[in-house]
Amino acid sequence: MRHRLKRVPNFTTKEILSMTAGKIWLVLSKNGQISIPQLIKLLNEKDTYVYLALGWLTFEEKIAIIIKNKTEYVALTSKEREGTVIPSMGKERAN
Repeated sequence: MRHRLKRVPNFTTKEILSMTAGKIWLVLSKNGQISIPQLIKLLNEKDTYVYLALGWLTFEEKIAIIIKNKTEYVALTSKEREGTVIPSMGKERAN
């Protein structure tokens, strides 16, 4: 069975993935490590977009994937956490 991505009007797939990656980054910067199923539920995005954005962020070394007790978690890499400024708060995050 082929799965097709449903396009959001006026946005390219690359723009959708960029926005989804940005949402993921913000969630992780505020909440720390989170399971992938929890992340998908929290973002309320299509699974496909979340997984593609996670791949992009992993390739860019922005996030790490951690497996604990057969559950996959994601978190910002230590390099990303250092000096992180949370845009909505405008303050540096303390580690």
